[in-house]
Amino acid sequence: MPRKKSKPKKRFKTMSSTTQSTPTTMSGAKDKIKNTSSKPEPITSTPIATSSIKPHHEQKRKRETLSSDSFVLDLDSEQIKVKIQRIIEESVNVATEAAIQAAKKTIQTGLESIFSHRIDILESRIFDLEKNYDKQLEWNSKLSKDLVELLNDNKAKTLKISTLHSELNMVHKDLKQHRFQINETAQYTRKNTVRIFGIVQTEEKENTHDVVQKLLKEKLSLDNIDIEIAHRIGPVKDSDENVNTRRPIICKMLRRTDKIKVIASRRKLKGQKVSISHELTKLNFELLKSLQEHELIDQAHKITIN
Repeated sequence: MPRKKSKPKKRFKTMSSTTQSTPTTMSGAKDKIKNTSSKPEPITSTPIATSSIKPHHEQKRKRETLSSDSFVLDLDSEQIKVKIQRIIEESVNVATEAAIQAAKKTIQTGLESIFSHRIDILESRIFDLEKNYDKQLEWNSKLSKDLVELLNDNKAKTLKISTLHSELNMVHKDLKQHRFQINETAQYTRKNTVRIFGIVQTEEKENTHDVVQKLLKEKLSLDNIDIEIAHRIGPVKDSDENVNTRRPIICKMLRRTDKIKVIASRRKLKGQKVSISHELTKLNFELLKSLQEHELIDQAHKITIN
């Protein structure tokens, strides 16, 4: 015989199903808690006996009351508070991190822009410096070539100058020797000549030969002295444009022996305004004068100039 189908047993709804039928606001709050924190322990209840089943509207009211009381109890629990605090901290941390990242990005963008501008300026300056450096190198190369040419030219000129100095020294040496020889020759030509100082010129056109003969005869007691030539030397007028009447007289004798006699007798003129000396060249006269003025020389042949 076929078996009779038994009616399916009625299953009693638990509190979890009751919780799912709660209003939208409550389920939304619970879903938010579930998404942001760890899964809460499910709320379960014991099965309700079939005999105690109440009408639908009473069951609905009871479910709302139970779910509301359960939610209130959950919010007041310490675990939920900790979870909410953790959610807030995580939200603050996330917002802070996002703000920091945004600030970093903004600062990085600004710094990159600043650095890019500075780098462009530095590259421009470096380019200008390299350009100037290349010009300076070219200029230095040119200067180096010019300097080498100048050094070579200077070396050649130095050698030439050294040669010229040597030649000039030889010329000076020869000139000094020639001057000495000329001075000796000039002095030799004056071997028969004396210079007489202190004879006053009384006439505008005087006979100098007779004046000297008279001096030799009257002052030195010398007769038969043959005079070849006698004349006055020096400027005719002095610094005041007056006639210089005390110009010295040059007297050249025919024989050297006559000059020796005159020089030997000139001591007789001591104490008078007239004096006689050897006729010297300019060089010998300056040498004698320097010897007379030298502090380490006590005595030298003195020439009296009145």
